[in-house]
Amino acid sequence: IRGYFKIFVQKGIELSPQCEKEKVFLTWRQGTKPQNTGKSNPVVCTHKTADFETTATITTTIYQSQSDKRKFEEKLVHFTVKHEKETIAKGTLNLASIAEEITHETTIGLTKVGAGVE
Repeated sequence: IRGYFKIFVQKGIELSPQCEKEKVFLTWRQGTKPQNTGKSNPVVCTHKTADFETTATITTTIYQSQSDKRKFEEKLVHFTVKHEKETIAKGTLNLASIAEEITHETTIGLTKVGAGVE
């Protein structure tokens, strides 16, 4: 199926203490097409939280699983929280898991990386 996904990212929580009072931004990428990549405006991280309030739009084709016709093959969107050029946290969302839903709300677990990881 050809899918158009509008992913609203409200905020990043429990970020590294090293980003406190610093500007951070969110990037996303799905595949190699330039239209499926982007980044948010920089926001100031306070109390280990960054209020991104940004929308990622992804247009992609999701294929039905050959082994189970009720499922779709994995199609990942990669999210990264950055401070300047340094990666603070990253996570993924599998679009196949929400392919047949009109509206879906979820929490994406971000793995902290780099200095300041507790």
